[in-house]
Amino acid sequence: MARLLPLQFRQVRWLSTGDPGLLLRREAPQRAALLARTLGGLPADQVSALEQLADDPQVLEQKAFRGVLEELSRHWPRDVGEQVSGNADLTLRLNDALKKLGAQGVDPRLIRRLGNGLLQELHGDLTSLMDRFCGTSADDYALWLLDQKVQEAAASLSVEELVSLLHSLAHPLFGGRSAAHMSAEVLSRVRRLGSLSGPAAAKLLQIYSGTPVVSEILAAMGKPPMSLPELAVLANALAANASDSHRSLALELMKQLDALPELDTELALLCVSGVWDVLAITDSTPDPRLAGILKKLSSQVASADASQFALLASRIDPTLLPTLTSDLAAELPAPTVVKLLAALAAAPAAGTASAADSAALAQALSDAALRVAPALSFADFETAAFALAQLGLGGFLEAGDLEARLGNFPRASAQLLWAMAVHGGSDVAWALAAMQLPSLTSLSDAERALLLEALSAQAIFSKPWEGAAATLLADPSLQAAWSAQTRPKSTKSEALLRLLPEMGEKYQLEAQIGPSPWKAPVLFEDRNIILDLLPSARHPASGKTRGDVLLKHDSWAQSGYSVLTLLDSAWKNEEEEMRQRLKAQLGQLNRNELLRAANIQEELQKDLESVPVGADGINLKALKWLAQLPLPLQKVAVQKYKNTIRSSVRSPSAWLIGIIKKEETVAEEAAKAEEAKGKSSAVARRPQDGWKRSGRRLEDVKTGERLKGRVTNVYQDRVWLDAGLEKDVTFLAKDMEVKLGQVFNNLKVVKVNLKNKWVEVAPRVPKPRPAGPARRPPTGWKHKEGKPLSELQEGTEVSGQVTNILFDRVWVDIGAEKDGSFRMSSGQELKVGDTVDMKIRMVDLDKDIVMLAPKGENGGLAQVWMWIAENQRRVQVRQGRAAHKTETVETRLPAPTGPGVVVVVVVVVVVVVVVVVVVVVVVVVVVVVVVVVVVVVVVKERVGSRHIGPIEEEEEEEADRVLKGWGDETGGSIFSRLLGQ
Repeated sequence: MARLLPLQFRQVRWLSTGDPGLLLRREAPQRAALLARTLGGLPADQVSALEQLADDPQVLEQKAFRGVLEELSRHWPRDVGEQVSGNADLTLRLNDALKKLGAQGVDPRLIRRLGNGLLQELHGDLTSLMDRFCGTSADDYALWLLDQKVQEAAASLSVEELVSLLHSLAHPLFGGRSAAHMSAEVLSRVRRLGSLSGPAAAKLLQIYSGTPVVSEILAAMGKPPMSLPELAVLANALAANASDSHRSLALELMKQLDALPELDTELALLCVSGVWDVLAITDSTPDPRLAGILKKLSSQVASADASQFALLASRIDPTLLPTLTSDLAAELPAPTVVKLLAALAAAPAAGTASAADSAALAQALSDAALRVAPALSFADFETAAFALAQLGLGGFLEAGDLEARLGNFPRASAQLLWAMAVHGGSDVAWALAAMQLPSLTSLSDAERALLLEALSAQAIFSKPWEGAAATLLADPSLQAAWSAQTRPKSTKSEALLRLLPEMGEKYQLEAQIGPSPWKAPVLFEDRNIILDLLPSARHPASGKTRGDVLLKHDSWAQSGYSVLTLLDSAWKNEEEEMRQRLKAQLGQLNRNELLRAANIQEELQKDLESVPVGADGINLKALKWLAQLPLPLQKVAVQKYKNTIRSSVRSPSAWLIGIIKKEETVAEEAAKAEEAKGKSSAVARRPQDGWKRSGRRLEDVKTGERLKGRVTNVYQDRVWLDAGLEKDVTFLAKDMEVKLGQVFNNLKVVKVNLKNKWVEVAPRVPKPRPAGPARRPPTGWKHKEGKPLSELQEGTEVSGQVTNILFDRVWVDIGAEKDGSFRMSSGQELKVGDTVDMKIRMVDLDKDIVMLAPKGENGGLAQVWMWIAENQRRVQVRQGRAAHKTETVETRLPAPTGPGVVVVVVVVVVVVVVVVVVVVVVVVVVVVVVVVVVVVVVVKERVGSRHIGPIEEEEEEEADRVLKGWGDETGGSIFSRLLGQ
């Protein structure tokens, strides 16, 4: 980022003017006491103390400093609307003091409230606001408010004022959080600026870097004079937007660059890179003026060492690097090119070059070495050949006329022989080198190892050695030196060893492959395939396959084996890919739950697909707030959020809520304006044909009737359908996914409200089909080739693949004649084919079962409970099977069909009614009899208790009866008559 910015944006370290440490140490106690005395005092005194200590960074570590900031935060407004009197001057003074101390992040609450105070005091002065806020106390809300002010004032500002404000908001210290430059008001103003001056154009190019607006700015630029930093910004824009239409601008940039008396190497290289990207579209060779600029820089580059050269070269676009390096190589002496190659091969991490830049640099130096090869001394030729072989870059041996050099020079080094083996020296060259082998004495261990690899590989490629070469190859000191060399080893060897037995292949570890000194890490004998584990195969500087890897693999291939390279990075990528996939799945699940909980419509969910939701994005509160808006306003708010959000925003939810509030305010103002004009302020639009349709009248619709309808509208959980009636029918679609245009059959009319013109229906939801029983494998449940159960030992650790899962019971093939089984714990998820590591918990030979348990789970009482639970489950299964058989027999009985079923049902109903009537009659008769009996008993009790007088008294009563005209009573005595009554 730093190289794309002008000089004023770079971090410049001030020159030291002496050591003030002694003075500061003497004054530290008094300064600490000065700050501590203000605790609990007035804000004015505390601000004055901070101003006095603004030049002492040690004050940030004092406890009293944090206490003062905490007390000051209570005296500033909590939001922009809160009015706090008496802080106008203190606000500006405190802001300046904190800015000098660099204490903007010590107390976030004070910074937020101080920003509110600044907005109140400087609400009308944008320039002062920018000056106060830049790099100090601008939180997200304050920055958003500044963006709004700039957008409102965009039309009335001059070009210089607008560009200056936008450049301040785009300051790197703001972290790219400002979105004012991408608003419609500002973009409209920028597109109407016309011809731009040099500084204004450079600032706009920085502001809109990486956006399509850069092309418009480049098209509107004239040919203004610019400084070197401004030219570097222009060159960077040209490199990112290379086009033939910018040719004149690139030539003007090169002209101004050539006219500058002094050039900063880094900025000048950036300018050259941008110019070349544009001119290379039509020109195959650099412009002469471009070559002149490079020549002006050659003295600076030529004096740099290898690491400095790599650092400078990394600043240049890779497209230009080969041309630039080859041009500079013409100015550099041949030994310097060799020196750079050796440094790059031995120390590829020198400088800060990226992978692409480093590869381009290596290729450029290789091309330079090819041009200077004939002029190199034999020692430099050997050094360059060895370095290029390490980098995996060939073609150098032929360019340097290797046969002629070997014929004229009496001794070849081990490094040269190794380079010949890597890049295939000719038979003549090897014959000349073999003649010089006796002179190879006093070799180091590294040289002995290289010589062994070179001679062994050549013997495989061509034919076995004879004479001095064979004697030298049989020397045990060479093998010992080669074995003692440390080589990078794969960190995934143990993981591979665990996986090999599961592959079912016959393999051999550390296999000897013919006369090759390299042993195959894994050899699949039946397939003639070698599996080579490597931490990496490419040279980090060139990006090509390293020479040692080429030599090893070529020797194996010459012996008739295919080589499969397995890099550690592949393992890491698989693990990381699995981790990312799982994280993405969990994130998507949480995202769906949040959207469902917030009642976000499906149509809006598509707009939110690229928006983070959850802990790292918009929370549930903001989503619910968004769902309360009408759908058109929801889409507008989401689109504005996507256009304005930046990665540096600390609270995306607050950002969205701020946009929602603004949209609500705009909608309310629009509604009031429409209402003032006598127009409807409804947000939802009425269909052109109205809400009614031409169809059946609602009066003709009966409850229970079945309808067919097509979905016409969906709002939250409510669905409306066109069912051929004059009004759409509706139902609540909970836990259902409904789309516009979807057709529903068998809609049952639940309710018809003629008063409100409302028809409620119920969709027919199909019941889920029960899962069928597990199928028996074609080969049966037993494995004849497996280990007998009698040979299994309880407590043995085993591993195997899952073969079947039913509910929470899992069966695992552990290599026995029958699968072992266990119960999954809650939350555990397995599928058929997964590999699990278990422990044998129990073997029941009578019932022919093997119970397993996860590793680390103890037996004992848990084993007994598992056995009891297993037997209980078996009893339940047997009972279920018996009940199933009974149901099967009953279902096999023929069921009556046709009209006879109706007759039988009617007869049964009649019989039941008759029985009920008879029972009722019997009950009534019994009640009547009981009542009669009770009455008789009562009467008897009363008659029996009367006193029976003498006969005379009875005769008097008889006389009275005669006088009253009553008839004579006959039929017995008085007692019989009494009893008759």
